[in-house]
Amino acid sequence: MKLVVTPCYVIRVSICLFSNRFSVDMKLVVTPNNVIRVSICLFSNRFSVDMKLVVTPCYVIRVSICLFSNRFSVDMKLVVTPCYVIRVSICLFSNRLSVDMKLVVTPCYVIRVSICLFSNRFSVDMKLVVTPCYVIRVSICLFSNRFSVDMKLVVTPCYVIRVSI
Repeated sequence: MKLVVTPCYVIRVSICLFSNRFSVDMKLVVTPNNVIRVSICLFSNRFSVDMKLVVTPCYVIRVSICLFSNRFSVDMKLVVTPCYVIRVSICLFSNRLSVDMKLVVTPCYVIRVSICLFSNRFSVDMKLVVTPCYVIRVSICLFSNRFSVDMKLVVTPCYVIRVSI
């Protein structure tokens, strides 16, 4: 990925993925009424996203989004309950759901995140190990399946960030 800030506050991100090159142009404008407009040019298609964030009473964060000429809003309420459980109540497309997350750091530097989503409980165990040669290994146990991801980040000249996975 190569990130270039062009004139007029346009951020250009050039990406080479699977030997295919493409670029994404993003322009962020804060309009009156505290609306954030993000204009994006992706694969030669232009569209814009308007976002307005309002903190309503009762600590509810309302994000109004206009995307592809469709308007919808997301209400999020974050409550930290006893026992270090973080409850995020979300109202999306008139459907209400809540996510309970409990983060526990167990011995051996394993981070366990217990999640209750749609009345289904599951946990994610993540173990991060920095091996020699600056490779970051993330071992993940999800739904009783174990897999690991090795990532190597190299910062080359010309401000190019290369991530090998």
